[in-house]
Amino acid sequence: MRARPGEAGRWLIERGGYKGDDCLMWPFSTKRQGYGAVLYGGKIMGAHRAMCFIAHGEPPTPDHEAAHYCRGGQLGCVNPRHIRWATTLENARDRILHQTTTAKLSPADIADVLRMVGEGTKQREIAKRLGVHEATISRVVHNKARVRIA
Repeated sequence: MRARPGEAGRWLIERGGYKGDDCLMWPFSTKRQGYGAVLYGGKIMGAHRAMCFIAHGEPPTPDHEAAHYCRGGQLGCVNPRHIRWATTLENARDRILHQTTTAKLSPADIADVLRMVGEGTKQREIAKRLGVHEATISRVVHNKARVRIA
């Protein structure tokens, strides 16, 4: 369903105090990866990230991401009880734990990628070491990868 201007943001705000345990599914259109998008605070962002702002306030740092406790993130879950602020590494570990990943990197590979990036290693060099395309490394770094556990 396509939202009228402001409708999606209002929908999220009305559900910011949702107390249910089941996934609360985004009823509006989604991006290719299954995540909803919404205009919130003057910015277009993932619906789950907007819900994290609504339910939990500002992130601890600008680098924190909205991460899911559940496996429903890529299915459109925006339950405020299923979402929290997390570091990129914590979010990557969640994706491994939930098995919501799709490229051919092992959990250890993903941890190595994030460690090497943190140490300043160029993505091109990491890709070469692991025998994958540089775009795969970029997706891991920018939290867009769905990396299948090898």
